[in-house]
Amino acid sequence: MSVSFRIREATLDDNDALIELIRRCPVRGPLHVALDRSPDYFAFLRMQGPRSQVFVAETLNGGIVGSMVLVESGGEAWEGSRVLRLADLRTDPSFRHTRVAAALMEKYRSRLIQEGFAYGLVETLQNKAPPRKTQRLLGEQVEVWPEGRFELYQLPPLRPFSKPAGMRVRTAEIADIPALSDLLLSHYADTMGRPSFDEEWLLASLQQHNSFGLEHMWLAEDDRGKILACAGVWDQRQLRQTLTVRLGRFMRVFLRFLALIGFLWKVPPLPAPGRLLRFAHLRWPACARGQEKALGVLIRHLLTVMREGGEYQFLAVGLPEGDRLKASLKGILRFKTRIFLYSHRVKARQEPAGLSKLGAPLRPFVDASLI
Repeated sequence: MSVSFRIREATLDDNDALIELIRRCPVRGPLHVALDRSPDYFAFLRMQGPRSQVFVAETLNGGIVGSMVLVESGGEAWEGSRVLRLADLRTDPSFRHTRVAAALMEKYRSRLIQEGFAYGLVETLQNKAPPRKTQRLLGEQVEVWPEGRFELYQLPPLRPFSKPAGMRVRTAEIADIPALSDLLLSHYADTMGRPSFDEEWLLASLQQHNSFGLEHMWLAEDDRGKILACAGVWDQRQLRQTLTVRLGRFMRVFLRFLALIGFLWKVPPLPAPGRLLRFAHLRWPACARGQEKALGVLIRHLLTVMREGGEYQFLAVGLPEGDRLKASLKGILRFKTRIFLYSHRVKARQEPAGLSKLGAPLRPFVDASLI
């Protein structure tokens, strides 16, 4: 299929067209879903980073048939390197076999090569056609390296959990900021590209949007008041919503089972085609070394609160492959989707000191709630 189009940077005037495009591009998984960022497509983008751009593919009649987000980062957390993250690459289903995706990737490639970035990064869903397929469009000058994967878990609040003696779970207060900052800094110290997590950054981030503030940070502490674990609960419905398009085969069977036991147990509202999903993201989960059980207690408490409210269908949790925090989910029913992380290196450029090839001791920081 041949079609004429041009690539340009998006403006605020493209808001409605970008919202419509993302609705037309469903995401596959246990649930096939469509995203909706109305009324402000750019609101979620602003949460991803201050130095970001949206590029669109526009046909001669002004229709938006593709889009891509580029987020620039760098500084001390990247050991002085500049990094370009590729996100939200979308092509209208009617234009999948055209040059739209290739043209958008060429824009990314040219910035990566010409503007001196140490490397690029991209996250790719397992369910998309082979993770490297689109990246082959980067050409011979750019090397594609796997940097591991992480898992997105959906935890349905099916049953209540009790807290063990000597453990307390509560929401954070302003006096907790120093200890919270120390815990996050310590936990994510072995990741590249992490936020600073210092007190000033933390306070600013918790005031960036009213959907995620200090009151949404939860703490698990011992009977002496020492903070052992933390995690934020982020309901993003003001920024983006998720519509169920179709149920996968396993999910259909599982939901029939839940409908049956619903007569005996209290279960959350079940996902159904054509209905919005209601869920929250777990953000910045962290715990002191050896306190994975404390984070597990916190997560179980959140699921119990969700179950009692009867509103949420699941809690979304993203953890890197092999992360010690996975022990916190042991014994909790969960569904998993894999996300693969790749780095892009310009072959002619000297190898950066930071992110290394497969097997690096420092893995890239990924905030799963922003994917």
